[in-house]
Amino acid sequence: MCCGLNQNAINGKCVDPSYILCSDGKTICSGNTPQCCTNVSIFVDSTGGASSNTICCGVGQKALNGKCYPGNAKLLPCYRDGPCDFGNGYYCAWNAGNGDSKCCKMDEYYKGTQCIKKP
Repeated sequence: MCCGLNQNAINGKCVDPSYILCSDGKTICSGNTPQCCTNVSIFVDSTGGASSNTICCGVGQKALNGKCYPGNAKLLPCYRDGPCDFGNGYYCAWNAGNGDSKCCKMDEYYKGTQCIKKP
């Protein structure tokens, strides 16, 4: 396959050289999200491991649970509303019996389905 001047061949197509083919061989990143990131899910797949795929994020960002975050963000996996932004005062709180978790503020605890202000 031959492409024109200042073009690259990706997956059988001629594209702008700013397009990047990620290591998964499928995802193509460009523009404001030129960086290929491994997106790790907080959920376990059928093999017992964390499921993952590739998504495009901005330069210096990282991916978790389908979204891009600043590379220096302090994130904690959590079932509901996760991941929790520890750097902005949130943690992953578990309710009684550890049957469910949710992001709550540091001065709150998780009861039932809500974050409740600590006494």
